[in-house]
Amino acid sequence: MNKLFRFIIFGLLPLFGYAQVSEASIDSLIFIENSKLRKQGKFEECIILNKKIIAISEQKKYTRGIGWGYKGMGNSLSNLGRYKESLNYLNKARAKAEIINDYQLKAVVANEIGKNYNDQKVAPHQAIKQFKLAEKFAQYIEDDYDRETQLLYSYQNQASAYFGINVADSAKIYLMKSLKIEETV
Repeated sequence: MNKLFRFIIFGLLPLFGYAQVSEASIDSLIFIENSKLRKQGKFEECIILNKKIIAISEQKKYTRGIGWGYKGMGNSLSNLGRYKESLNYLNKARAKAEIINDYQLKAVVANEIGKNYNDQKVAPHQAIKQFKLAEKFAQYIEDDYDRETQLLYSYQNQASAYFGINVADSAKIYLMKSLKIEETV
């Protein structure tokens, strides 16, 4: 996150309140800034940013922002190995996704929960159940790119989970599905 942007978000906004922040600005924090930090492996900074996103969104009563903020918290905590905390935030994100009926958020959260279970290697069948749920939700995403991307993640995650429990035939099916989508995304 560049220094000026960080100063504005973390320094000035709390002094003046968040009323001036638009939903588009919140979305930018979620989908651009949070993504940059995550790709750089700066998960602690992601947590700080997502707490701000949640606080701003709550003040503005922007349910979508709250849901995606919770999802960002869940992802960051999972990447830090803090699985129980992660699941708590992901379940909150799921509840917000249900309220606003956001199929993209529903798919992303199901994939994240499944990834959480799969990474812990304690509940592989629960992981697969979540990945299948993500696949189901992804079918309803209107934007072609977003739908294909979520299907790709779901198929890749299912292939990984099936390989993890030595079910090679199912793993191969989902691997082939993911390869077919990769050609178009």
